[in-house]
Amino acid sequence: NDTVLTADSTEATGLKWASAGGVTLTSQTFNQSAAETTTSTSYVATNFTLTLPTRSGGFAIVTTNFTSKNSGANLNYFALYDDGASVDVYTAYGGQADSPQFNNHIFSLDGSAVKLYWKVTAGTGTLIFSSQAVEGNMQSLEVS
Repeated sequence: NDTVLTADSTEATGLKWASAGGVTLTSQTFNQSAAETTTSTSYVATNFTLTLPTRSGGFAIVTTNFTSKNSGANLNYFALYDDGASVDVYTAYGGQADSPQFNNHIFSLDGSAVKLYWKVTAGTGTLIFSSQAVEGNMQSLEVS
């Protein structure tokens, strides 16, 4: 009958019947479809983007997976942004070898666009797109 027995200290018995609230669980995935490069020493957006739904009180766990390298012994920095503002989740990688990377963060379900940004200290950074590399993707698990 869509009710559950819950604790309530305002009731004489300490219990009451309440509506059984439901949980909404959704997910999204962005899959990388091409390599990307940058020579920017300031953060710039990659194509990795998800737009979160708007659901009051909800949150999303967002993860990214990708493979990167740099043309020299330089660093690539990666950060997640929420509607253009950094959420201070960074990873860095230096060198010419292919390196699997990831970032993750918890976001409010407020309709914002979550994007992966990156920059280099020097040289050319590459987000690799290859069958021999970690498949580039961004995924969200949204709960409210």
